[in-house]
Amino acid sequence: MNLTKALASSLLAVLSIVGTSCQLQPNDNTDSERPTEISITVDSHPRNSLLATVSVTADSGSKVELAFESDNITSRKVLSTQSSNIHSFTIPGLRAETEYLFTATAGEQTASSSFTTGSLPAGAPDVSIAQERVQAGEADSSDGITFFGLAAEQDRPSDIPTYFGVDSDGYIVWYLHTEDEIGSDPFIRSLGDGELLVFFASSVKRMTLDGEILKTYDLSEVRGWHHDAVEMPDGGLLALSRENRKIEGTEIRGDTLVQVDASGKIVWEWSAFDHLDTDRFPGELAQAEARAGGLDWTHANSVYYDELTDSILISSRSQHWVINIDRVSGTIRWIVGDDNDVPTDFDAQFFQLMSGSWTSAQHAATFSQDGDLLVYDNRNESGGFDDGSRVVAYRLDDEDYVAEQVFEYVLPKYTRSLGDVDELENGNLLITAGGPGSSQDAHLIEVDREGRTIWEAQLSERIYRSERVAWEELMVHVNHSEPEVDGSQPVDSIEITDATYTSTDSDCTEYVGSYYSHVTDVQTGRDFMGSLDISSAGETCRFVTNQIPNHTIGMDGDFAHETGELDGTYVIPSRPVVSDTTTDLPFNSHAIMLNGVVWEAYPAACFDEGTNTILGREAIGCGGNLLDHPWRYEIGSDLNGIFNLDAYSAHSQATGAYHYHRQPTILYDPSCEGIAESPVIGFARDGFPIFGPCFLDSDGTIRTAQSSYRLKSGKRADVDGYTTPYVTGNVASDSYDGQFIGDYEYDPDAGDLDECNGMIVNGQYGYYVTDSYPYVLTCFSGTPSQDFGAEHGNGNGNGNGNGNGNGNGNGRN
Repeated sequence: MNLTKALASSLLAVLSIVGTSCQLQPNDNTDSERPTEISITVDSHPRNSLLATVSVTADSGSKVELAFESDNITSRKVLSTQSSNIHSFTIPGLRAETEYLFTATAGEQTASSSFTTGSLPAGAPDVSIAQERVQAGEADSSDGITFFGLAAEQDRPSDIPTYFGVDSDGYIVWYLHTEDEIGSDPFIRSLGDGELLVFFASSVKRMTLDGEILKTYDLSEVRGWHHDAVEMPDGGLLALSRENRKIEGTEIRGDTLVQVDASGKIVWEWSAFDHLDTDRFPGELAQAEARAGGLDWTHANSVYYDELTDSILISSRSQHWVINIDRVSGTIRWIVGDDNDVPTDFDAQFFQLMSGSWTSAQHAATFSQDGDLLVYDNRNESGGFDDGSRVVAYRLDDEDYVAEQVFEYVLPKYTRSLGDVDELENGNLLITAGGPGSSQDAHLIEVDREGRTIWEAQLSERIYRSERVAWEELMVHVNHSEPEVDGSQPVDSIEITDATYTSTDSDCTEYVGSYYSHVTDVQTGRDFMGSLDISSAGETCRFVTNQIPNHTIGMDGDFAHETGELDGTYVIPSRPVVSDTTTDLPFNSHAIMLNGVVWEAYPAACFDEGTNTILGREAIGCGGNLLDHPWRYEIGSDLNGIFNLDAYSAHSQATGAYHYHRQPTILYDPSCEGIAESPVIGFARDGFPIFGPCFLDSDGTIRTAQSSYRLKSGKRADVDGYTTPYVTGNVASDSYDGQFIGDYEYDPDAGDLDECNGMIVNGQYGYYVTDSYPYVLTCFSGTPSQDFGAEHGNGNGNGNGNGNGNGNGNGRN
């Protein structure tokens, strides 16, 4: 295929100045003069009898819709994400020994092929349905595949699969065949982008549904890692591990938190022995002998990272506590649970429970979408055997430290061990009552927030946890298009190297397509190919990027970290709505630009915070736990040279991810003289567009949008609990000069834009780039996406945000 000829008409349509200006429109190169001829072949996957590999070939570049169906089974469809001659699909969710009809459609042409799946592998569990699924209309967003691992059994042969997936009718529709040794706590965590985090005895692996290993976290050097682990936004894996110490002659088993990079190197560590009371043994669980030896003092069984506050939740089963830990300092921020037998000098804040009851021997502590604490409560030491285990939610007021129980669902059985609860996309709860107790059966139960059972399945095997992945998500991530033979660029992609943008379309779906660039890192001389794929599904747009920009990297900069490719997925709502109230920005990942690079507002540096003891030279240590810190450095200020931004207002963090902090003028024409309104250059996390600075005023003139933030006057005033910046180190003055975010205040009469740095023009709300603080945005006017920034892939490094080597694992600046 002659790519240059095939793309000529598309490039003329989207490039207003060839090679320098790009409008980013959907790319459709189907030859309109004759129908596209297509063919289809379907084969069994070589490693999995329940997966089908489908190849669709067209005689000209086109998008393809693939549908598959069988008798008495819901038909499903998937659309290719880009135009190509060759499309490959790996289809999950098929039942054993079942004939399916696959139909591919390109334009008005179709091709079909039948395919029969193989048999189930040996050792597949028997699943029975106790409650058929209560359908929520045609668009049942919580229906999908429920993944789980069978708890370790000594007599289970190593060549028999441990991990399985079941559909809502109780059919096994997926399994994982692997030669890796399975640990005692096997489970799968969904990463929200069609990929899975799978747990093994000495490693955790990011994998595709067909078993392809994308990334391996080696935990062989982490002593006694167990129960749970999560990927971190700044790279690496945070895992629970254990250690034993002798305290006054008694051996005690406690828990640690360890963050490792992909090579297994430990970059951050936290120990319960340094923060909890080693004299507190509140019940039989804490006084029992642990399998690893010593009294089972803490027995942590879940870990959860909260990006909004840069804190970590762990569930301590033996203490009956859910503990919130500040990730930067390692201190305990608060504890949910009974404070009996706690010494008066214990340095942690407990919540007072105003209604309901606290948990006992709980599992799976997480935050729900509305911010409530969600827990699976086994109730070993609080009447669970008589009343059943339960799922409970608490609403926490972390200003007055009071809590109320706002949800309770009592299970049909008591589980003395194991257990899990996950909130699904539509707010329903998926509950795993998988351990022994009042019965040996495992129950998988979905309930709504009224406590009504939506679906229930039962197995005779023990299950630690389960994860649901919706069909809609699975169908988005099952295909790819083959590149050209030379591999230099994807077929029918648009090159955006050194492009500036011209489209003012505020609809993210109008930018669906595949894009690439060829750029150089001037600091290292390394060449990169940028890659960005934009797709839409339902009411979302998905940006999949390797976070390499479309322009030179590091020009006039002096980065502390080397830039590298770091794959990331950023999902935004395609139909955003202005909310009644604004939402504060989380610590990081606030917007995605149309060249695939993230924009972030905050550095990880505040005056008199962090591990650097020299005031005025702080460059790390002020994370999401201190979002309200008044003296966080304003990273765009010319008074702050410590952040080493390049000519494009960007630098690279410890993971290698290149990201913007001020206005990315390389993407648009910054002058408003003689031009039309500024283009869309990206989208905020809430789905609203980000425009350049130029807009059409009510008097019909094009002018620059003005921020409504202004400097406060006079000397900096003291703020209780914080050290007021004064002239020391890199601090320029003791006046409100713009070196700190707290030097600014919002004045609605000072400019055009609202407190989030946005406004409505011609009926469309959007954020506007300004040449002074806050540059892009300060808060969200809509509802921010919860699936924004799932990074993975080839990140190179961890540690602090500016390369000082303190190893605190924050990795953001």
